Amino acid sequence: MNTANGNIRILIDSNEVSRRFGLKKTYLRDLRHQNRIPYIKIGRLVRYDPVELEQWLRSGQSAVTKKESTS
Repeated sequence: MNTANGNIRILIDSNEVSRRFGLKKTYLRDLRHQNRIPYIKIGRLVRYDPVELEQWLRSGQSAVTKKESTS
């Protein structure tokens, strides 16, 4: 994922989100199914932008989901 300034942002998976933020993977899945957490779907893979997660945690708001094209 490229940022506006051209830097590449590293995406993390559910295991890493769980480890970094102390969220259970089942709770993370529930948040995702309720569209309450920002995530990116790439084909069948689910990934998270750690910067967006930090902002989401600070704001305490629901999030809009992004879907990356696989082509």
